[in-house]
Amino acid sequence: MFRAGVKSTLDLIVIEINNLIAEIEDVTEPGSDHVEEGMDYAEVGYWILFSFALLTFILCIIILIIITMVCSSGKCVNRLQLGRVLLVVVGVCVIILSILVFIILVGSAVMSGFCGFVGKLNKNQVSVLYEYEDDID
Repeated sequence: MFRAGVKSTLDLIVIEINNLIAEIEDVTEPGSDHVEEGMDYAEVGYWILFSFALLTFILCIIILIIITMVCSSGKCVNRLQLGRVLLVVVGVCVIILSILVFIILVGSAVMSGFCGFVGKLNKNQVSVLYEYEDDID
C-alpha cells in the first residue's frame, strides 16, 4: 500500500516536471529559432564590416598613389584641392563604417540579452519567466 502511494506520487511529480519542461520549451523555442536564424547572418555582418574597412584602406592608398603620380609628373595644379578630395572620400567612408559598427553593436546587444535569458533558464532560475510574464502571454 505504501509503495503504491509513493509510486503514484512520483508519477504525478514526473508528469508535472514534463509539463513544466514542455511549457519552457514552448516559451523559448520560437525565440531560439529566431536567434539561430540571426546567428546564420551574424557572422556575415562582421565580415562585411571588416571588408569595408579593408576596402576603405585600399581606396585611400590608391588615391594617395594617384595624387603622388599626378604631382610628380608636374601636372599637379592645386595640391590643396587634391588633399580635400582625399579627405572627403575618407570622411564618407568613415561615416559609413561608423554606421555599420553601430548596427553590429545593436545586433550584438540584442542577441546578448536573449542569451542571458536562456542562460538563466539553463541555470534553473525559472523566476526569470515571471519577469517577462506579460511579454510571453
